[in-house]
Amino acid sequence: MPAENIDRRIPGAIRFLDATTGLMIRTRLVVQAPGARFVRNRSGCYVIYSLAGFETYADAFDAAPVLPARLMAGRVEDPGRQYLSRRFSMGLPRDASPANAANAGSIFRPADVVLFAAPAGSVLPTWAVIRASVTRAGTSTALSGALIRVLRASDSALLARGVTDERGEALVAVAGVPVTSFGAGAGPVAQNGIDVVVQTIFDPAALPPPDPDDLDSRPTLPRGITNLHLVAGQSLAAGLTVPLP
Repeated sequence: MPAENIDRRIPGAIRFLDATTGLMIRTRLVVQAPGARFVRNRSGCYVIYSLAGFETYADAFDAAPVLPARLMAGRVEDPGRQYLSRRFSMGLPRDASPANAANAGSIFRPADVVLFAAPAGSVLPTWAVIRASVTRAGTSTALSGALIRVLRASDSALLARGVTDERGEALVAVAGVPVTSFGAGAGPVAQNGIDVVVQTIFDPAALPPPDPDDLDSRPTLPRGITNLHLVAGQSLAAGLTVPLP
């Protein structure tokens, strides 16, 4: 019998993480990108098994061909509706040097893509939860695909992020909020929870579903600012607005 070669070089893999816990999502997702075929491996990563333009790369083992840098734009959906759909992008080709295996852009490491909970998603009893409704300032128009960033007021540290669904609703869970903190003032005053600043970012020109990482990287996009106080184990309803031209 003739020998069959089953070796194959892959362009990379993607690992999907929960935005609140940072843990890998183990449930099956639907991952798509133009010209790409994904295969879910036993670890739960989505391997790019084939990709248009990388055909010569797949079977080249003695020396991988030099390919021009490109972004693979994709989309992920959760059939279980626990997470919101989103767009994402991944830089290719990945670094194939074993010396750089620990780097985020290495072929030996999956690219991480964060997924955000749907408004009906589950939360833990100890989390502080913001149930937000986002509208255009001065109107009742809901804003779908808005990014919500929660910053600690004392030092602007990023505590959590969330995204609105097609109705402009979002669930933003903040883990690790202390039961008691000390407020600013003449002396140390104990208070329940913490003060936060909520940034709401929206791109009126973006197509659904959103790419939260793109929104997060563009400081010139319209954004609203809201001050809130969060308490561990409590849920807070918040109406957030974004001023649009």
